[in-house]
Amino acid sequence: MLNGRGSGHEFRELHNLVEKNEFGSWQGICHLAVSRFSAVKQMITILDGGMGQELIARSAAQPTPLWATKVLSDEPELVRAVHDGFFAAGAMVATTNSYAIHHERLIAAGLDDLFEPFHRAACEIACASRDAAGGGRVAGAIGPLIGS
Repeated sequence: MLNGRGSGHEFRELHNLVEKNEFGSWQGICHLAVSRFSAVKQMITILDGGMGQELIARSAAQPTPLWATKVLSDEPELVRAVHDGFFAAGAMVATTNSYAIHHERLIAAGLDDLFEPFHRAACEIACASRDAAGGGRVAGAIGPLIGS
């Protein structure tokens, strides 16, 4: 038993598989480790990737201080697809698309009355994706209070 969480044999077996480089990617290593080895599953949490970069790649919306919020409002299905993709790739945590939802940004755009609805939508979309994936966690995102 290693740290009371699993056998040293599991870690040696995982190490041997990694040494043989049979996975093709770090995602493959993480996916196998979490799905197959109980000790590893108890010790690591795989977070999702960069929501912003995925939205840039998938949306026609032009980057502005509130562009990710605009995608959340205008293309919620795109935000959901990004979350779904991260869970399918092995993520155990979805981070809400709320990084840019700050009062000063919303006030400047005349949208401060949507502060709560934007946050609620970001949470609901991440939770729906988590539920569809059959489990996981949702973490809220708070970006820098001044600029990004």
